[in-house]
Amino acid sequence: MDDRRRGYGIIEVSRRPWKLFEDECRYLVYQSLSGFDIKPTDIVFESPPSHIYGELSTPICMMLARKTGLNPQDLALEVKSRIDTADRRFIAKVDVASPGYLNFYLDKPSFFKLLISSIQALGVEWGRLESDRRLRVIVEHTSVNPIHPIGIGHARNSFLGDSIAALLEARGYDVHRHFYIDDVGRQVSILAYGYNLLGKPRFEEKPDSFLGYIYASISCILEIRRLKSELESCRSKQSEDEYMKISSRLDEWVAIAAELRSRNEKLFDRLLESIESDKDPEGRIAEINRLYEKRLDEDIVGIVREVVTLCLEGFKETLSRVDVDFDSWDWESDIVWSGEVDRILSMLKSTSYCRLEEGALIFDVAEAARDLGLEERIDIGLELPSLTLTRADGTTLYTTRDIAYAFRKLKQYDLSITVIGMDQKLPQIQLMITLSALGVDRVLDRYKPLFYGLVKLPGYRMSSRRGRIVTLDDVLDEARVRALTEVRKRSPNIDPREAERIAEAIAVGAVKYALISVSPERDIVFSWDKVLNFEMNSGPFLQYAYARSSSILSKADVDYIYADFDPTILNDRLEEDLLIHISKYPEIIWYSSENLAVHIVAEYANELAMKFNSFYDKLPVLKAEPLELKIARLKLVYAFKSTLGSALRILGIRPLERM
Repeated sequence: MDDRRRGYGIIEVSRRPWKLFEDECRYLVYQSLSGFDIKPTDIVFESPPSHIYGELSTPICMMLARKTGLNPQDLALEVKSRIDTADRRFIAKVDVASPGYLNFYLDKPSFFKLLISSIQALGVEWGRLESDRRLRVIVEHTSVNPIHPIGIGHARNSFLGDSIAALLEARGYDVHRHFYIDDVGRQVSILAYGYNLLGKPRFEEKPDSFLGYIYASISCILEIRRLKSELESCRSKQSEDEYMKISSRLDEWVAIAAELRSRNEKLFDRLLESIESDKDPEGRIAEINRLYEKRLDEDIVGIVREVVTLCLEGFKETLSRVDVDFDSWDWESDIVWSGEVDRILSMLKSTSYCRLEEGALIFDVAEAARDLGLEERIDIGLELPSLTLTRADGTTLYTTRDIAYAFRKLKQYDLSITVIGMDQKLPQIQLMITLSALGVDRVLDRYKPLFYGLVKLPGYRMSSRRGRIVTLDDVLDEARVRALTEVRKRSPNIDPREAERIAEAIAVGAVKYALISVSPERDIVFSWDKVLNFEMNSGPFLQYAYARSSSILSKADVDYIYADFDPTILNDRLEEDLLIHISKYPEIIWYSSENLAVHIVAEYANELAMKFNSFYDKLPVLKAEPLELKIARLKLVYAFKSTLGSALRILGIRPLERM
């Protein structure tokens, strides 16, 4: 707690007022249990089921009773008799509830006075915590393969990563946002091959969309060639069952080819003709991959870099639309060419866990995990296969390059967070074990993969190889159209340009909230009815509550900011519930940042908006009487707006002054 000068006099300020109340309660309980072998951290608190039991409750007496054989109710009464609240600022009284709970009641007037003065004094700093140690943190997120547009599934990665970064900044850390450009490997080589076949064509559409079409078309044509070859082989072996299976898959890919061709007949036919005239397209793609990774041909380097840069331009256009940016764009190829990957391979070869199998370098992950005692700590829960580090031709696999990148990150930062799909859990476990084998300090504490589940659109199966991607741009466009209809319905006379601006902000907020308000490991079923629900649990619902509070404050005809107020006048249950919920915001920031759980901030914001709506629907603000009550309620609305505004900024949702 500190003091800040404002106007005349000194204003007492706390960044974590609810923690002050909780710490007071904990101190009194600990002091009263001095004869027991406990630590202050053993005394945990929970919210009682009803306000009639106070604002905080602890079951510590029941815990001690189980250990000592004492009666928990008698112990709680004994502890209560020892507690003296006379010199406590925020504790009104202590009571006992069966079967042995100690319940603490908040001294609301003095607490609300501190809370509101703190929010006013801190301004935009409200909700931002001060850290004892300002950790340097890297959050790597999005990192879409530069071969197609950003899909709605990968947008979840972008929004989670950006919000986690904002959350950790609020925690007081020095946060850096990085995009890892996966420009090495077969997929980019396929795209470069197709782009070169077309003679580096000119195009008018968004670059990532155009290149995504080339990638899907080449992949489709190559798959059809492969299946036809397998079919011929199967026919010669007279394997009827296998023949039918391959034939069915071939029919599926032929249908995909027809679908792709219908989108751009001229371009598809050019690609098909060029590939058919190539004796060994697969060999050429493998050669592009090898020459680029080893940097043995500058023409190849130029082509690959060109297509990747074009795709990144499309990414940046989309990400700018949703207010996501980066401090650094890290090229995978730069890590390879700098010698970092070779140094990692050399270090791994010096361990006892590497072996050669048919020319490929293999790392025994399971043996390393056992020797290092990591099996229980990582909670693997599955059999750990060995990790192939290099192929027989000397090229590396993506996990090998990821190890080198992770090694770099942990060398430069105290904490590394990687937002990554649930399907990459095994490679990430292998990566962490390999880093530990390399002697990297406290890998499991410092390297944190944040896994997330799928985004499902009912009736639609997404696949970049098949050219079936629901892009983030498409979803945002649809959301904007739907939001614009709602904006015009609510404000028929609104300026068209202002309506478009608001509709875009609502669209972005709606999609973001939908993708980050659910626990990351859970899959999401994307539903427009939920995404654009203005009445509850959505981005637009939060934006509308914020706009509502802005409208109230803009119409205030008194200087409520600097006016003194009597906190005892805010004694309606709806007012008290809202203020107590506001006071817990910094604790939400602390807990969410500890657990990398931004969905908890979303849940908190939704509940905050609901409590505000209940308050405003029942109690007048601008017409409140007497004047002292009007000023107090305006201060309450200001505290709400400041808190929700801070939460929205962490969620990456634009606060709107009007809707």
